[in-house]
Order: sequence, then C-alpha cells, then structure tokens
Amino acid sequence: DHMDRYEKEEDYYLAKFNIKNNATEKDFFVLNLDSKESLELYKKGKEQLIKVSSLGNKESDFYVEEGILKYKNEEILEAEKLSLKGKHNLENVMFIVAACKTFGAPNEIIREYLYNTESLEHRMEDFLVANEVTFVNDSKGTNIDSTIKAIEAYKTMPILICGGKDKCVDLKPLAEVIAKKVKKLYLMGQTAPIIESLVLEEGYPKEKIFNLGTIEKIIEEIQTEKGDIVLFSPAHSSFDQFANYIERGRIFKELCKVRFAEKKH
Repeated sequence: DHMDRYEKEEDYYLAKFNIKNNATEKDFFVLNLDSKESLELYKKGKEQLIKVSSLGNKESDFYVEEGILKYKNEEILEAEKLSLKGKHNLENVMFIVAACKTFGAPNEIIREYLYNTESLEHRMEDFLVANEVTFVNDSKGTNIDSTIKAIEAYKTMPILICGGKDKCVDLKPLAEVIAKKVKKLYLMGQTAPIIESLVLEEGYPKEKIFNLGTIEKIIEEIQTEKGDIVLFSPAHSSFDQFANYIERGRIFKELCKVRFAEKKH
C-alpha cells in the first residue's frame, strides 16, 4: 500500500516501525510472528515484547490452535464464534486479545465483545439484504491485501466491485485470487483496464468481466441472483473519482438502496 509515496516497500515498513522509537520499559509492542516483513525489520528496544500468531506458531504468547485462540495454554475464545469473519479479522483479533489480556480484561468480557461486535461503516459492512442478495460495503479496502482477505472471508464466491486510483503496486496477486474465487467482476476507476488485462491473463472468462468505469454505471447494470454476495472492496484509494473512501462508500450504499431497497426483507 501507499507505494506512490515510498521509493521501495521496505521504506513503508520502516515508517510504520517508527511507532516504537520512543518506547520505554513500561511500554508493550505486539509483534505478528506470521509477518515475514515484520520479523525481518523488528529490532528489540526497551519495550516489552508480546508475540502473536493466528497461524498457530507456539513460540507466540497468543496463538490459534485447532480453532481456539489461546494465551500460552489458556483457552480464550473459539475463532468460529467471532462475529467478524475472515483471516484478516482473526489477525486483528489477535492484537485486540493481546492488549486486553495485558491490561487484565477477563476472558468472559473479551468473548462477549468479540462474539457480538459489528463491523464499522465501510469495513466489511453488511448494510443491505435484498431479494436474498447481500450487499457489503468495504470501501476502506484501499489496498490489494485488504481486498484479497475480504474475498477469502466468504465460503461462496462473491461478485466483486473494485478499482480506483493507481498506487503503482503489483496487482498480479489480486488478479490471481479474482480468477479463482470471484463469481463476476465489475470494474471502475483508473486501474480498471489494468485489472481487466491481468485477470484475463490468469484465464478469467471475459464474459464475467464488466468494465463500466463508474460506481453509478455498475449499480445501474449489475445483475444478481438469490444467494449472491455483492462485495464492494476497491483495493485502491478513492482519489481518482471521490473525495475519500467515506464518500465512496456512502455513494455506493445510497445507489444500492435506491435500486434494491424496495426488495429488502
């Protein structure tokens, strides 16, 4: 993400690690052992280190084993019962639980919150069900990693709406996932022709690609069936067509409600 502002990827990670420059012995730093980049760049300072792993690395203080999030050998919660689904949300939960346990929150309070919390606006937000079609606003998905994780959060193949401002990143990993895990693809914004070309190279059927340019045109023409999930996860920033991701998400929601709300259950 943000490679339009950094010369190389390592510079981006180093900028993030500046957060620990002034850490003292009283501070805590939560490190994701599943992140190769973080492991390569992390240098121990004065801070107290807490290690997490959603992939079950038992060198971590907090890890997931057979669907159970544990602190050392203590069972904290069942991953399947988390209200926010997907690998990326599980990664986020690891950090939340680490912080809560560090400051003494009881397990039952942690579970109560994480089993029942709702997503924030523009972050994997289920905002409308119409004619048994679920519409999801993930306008905050401004990089390819976020969108890949959003796609993979579903057991069924979603209809994906994506595209936006070109941030000069390699889109091939996104194209590979789209080719395998997306039912239909609707494209908008500056990167639409780039994404279209890449998914075609991956063997994605041309008849499943709809390069319509704008979100208005997409919602006007999108075709759905009962049981579909319409996922708006752009994988890019919004500045080619919108003021910010918030405006983009709200316009998407308004357009969907205007066209489909009369069918809402």
